[in-house]
Parts: sequence; C-alpha cells; structure tokens
Amino acid sequence: MERKEAVKRIIRTDGRFDLMHRLNEHAKARKGSLRDSVGQEAVMADLTQQLKSIRGNETLAHGLRVEAMFGHVAASLGQCRLIKQEDSGDIYTLEPALRVPDYRLVLIDGSEFFVEVKNHRPKDGFEEYGLTPEYLASLQTYAKAFGKELYFAIYWSQMKLWALVSDREFAPVGDRFVLSLPEAMKRNQMGRLGDVMIGTLPALTLKFYSDPKRPRRVGSDGETPVTIGRAEFYCGDNLLTEGTETEIAWFLLKYGKWPLELLAPEIDDGNLISFGFRAEPEECTPGSELFELIGFLSQMISRQYNAATAAEGKIDLLAPDFGPEQLGVIIPADFRSDRLPLWRFMVQPAKW
Repeated sequence: MERKEAVKRIIRTDGRFDLMHRLNEHAKARKGSLRDSVGQEAVMADLTQQLKSIRGNETLAHGLRVEAMFGHVAASLGQCRLIKQEDSGDIYTLEPALRVPDYRLVLIDGSEFFVEVKNHRPKDGFEEYGLTPEYLASLQTYAKAFGKELYFAIYWSQMKLWALVSDREFAPVGDRFVLSLPEAMKRNQMGRLGDVMIGTLPALTLKFYSDPKRPRRVGSDGETPVTIGRAEFYCGDNLLTEGTETEIAWFLLKYGKWPLELLAPEIDDGNLISFGFRAEPEECTPGSELFELIGFLSQMISRQYNAATAAEGKIDLLAPDFGPEQLGVIIPADFRSDRLPLWRFMVQPAKW
C-alpha cells in the first residue's frame, strides 16, 4: 500500500454565491428585497462584526485547520478515490437532531464512509478523548440515513498522531463515550488510507560542500562568503546517488521524528569545506542494527502541513495555497535500494 499519486483538489467555493446567500438571509429577516441597498449595508456590517469575533477565536481556527489537514493528509496518502467535504449546504430532514460529519471518503477499493475530524490536545498528552451520547447519536443518525459507516479521525496534536477509528470503538464511561490513545492505536484504520510506519538506517545526513573556485575563507569575525558547489545525501554511511532516493531522504529528514542537528563545519587551512545537517534517533533501540522507525507517513505529512500553515505555532492559514498532490512523497511500489533501505509497516487494527 505504498503511496500512489495523490488526488487533486477541486475548489468549489465561489465567494459570490456565499455573499448572495448572506444577502438573501438578511432580506428575508427584514422582509425586504435583494435590491434593497439598506440590506446590502446590513450584510457588510454583519460580516465586519463576525470577522472581528472570529479572528480572536483560536479554538475555532485550530479546529478548522485540523479538519482541513485531514482532507489533505487523506488525499496525499494515496488510497482515496474521492474526498468530499460533507458538512456544507442546507439540509432538509425529518431528523432535526442529526449532525453532518466533516467528510465523505470513497476509497480505491470501493468502500465508502463518513469521517468526523477531531483535534485533541490534552494537557498531559495521553488523556482519553470523550464525546457526549447526544453528539455521537446525532452523527450516527446521519450515517445511518445513508447506510454508511461512521469513523472518527482524532488528531493527538502534541504527537502529530492520527487515529482513524469506527464509532463503535468508543466505550461508555459515566456520561460520556471515551477512547484512550492506546485503544485508538490498537483500533487505528489509517492504513486503509495508505498510511504506513516507515523505518530506515540511522542517520540521515545532508552535507553541503563549498565551491573551491569561489571565496570560502573564514573571516576573523566568523563571517564566511560561500557558494555551494555540491550537496550529498547519506543514509547511514551510504551515499545516495539516485533522484528518488534523495527526494525520499529529504522528506524523511525534514519531517520525520528524528531530531535534527547541525553538523560541525569542516574547515581546512582557514577555508570552509563543508557543513550540513543530520537527523538520527536520540537513542537507538537495542538489537535494531538494521533500521530505526522514523514515524508514520501521516505524521510527516502533518508536520509538512503545519510548516505551511502555522510555521511558528500561530495559525497563518487554515489550508496551504497548494493542493494535496504537493504534500508527502511518492514512494514507488517497486522502490528498492541498498543505499536507502526502507521498511514500511502496514499497521492493521486489532480484532476483538
């Protein structure tokens, strides 16, 4: 289940439609007309007031950004045929208590289900996630009306960790339905979307070598003019020479869970020869000379998404200004390399 080509995003939102609907709602509320200039002014005043209120609503912004992130992550993992934002537009129903899930997913294997996305940031990092019975039932009512399964995509934001679980996995505890992180990972079905846990040889290294034909002498003040002559990627002690290898290694180095550190610069006779970066585990697992795990692919795509939308911890955008096809990294199904060996673990949910 290596990642295939990501689905493309089709933007269906037209600001003109939104404004026309807003104008229509004001006209109805005032028993007026779309042609009434007073109604138009009221719309603008309402929009201005709402803009002021939502700009300071960090909870709303984080929730909407994580919701958008899941759509991008699911699309870039490569096993979805279609992803549709479900919770938009009017609904006509005999069940006024129902709630619309965030997404409808259609997978390449033909399966189809609804997904409700939740951002979970507990204080201790491991606190269970809980739902009220009313909230859970309202989503289940909608899914049942369409004869589809309901899943929850819960994002443990401190660990950048996704768990996709069926609504049946929540256990009643007191006045809530709850799910702990260990149980969520045991029942996790992100693998259906193409998620894998990746391992490779530690460490991953990127070295830049200065051009010996250009100035590169280290000044007395520590400043050094330098022109990059070449760059080299290493996996362990292996020099990577092929384009796909270096593309994968660069993605893993930037967004994997291994800490990134600066290499000590190489200086010879006062000239800067090389400098670079290395990513490696803080501690290697005993007996794991062949590989170390660097994280789930979904974790790495989420870090990439965060860098594009909230680079300094503050939200700049809900979604990046590029499509999901530019997230992640394509690992060909037949990829094999002695220089960059990859272990891809397809994690399956535990059975009852």
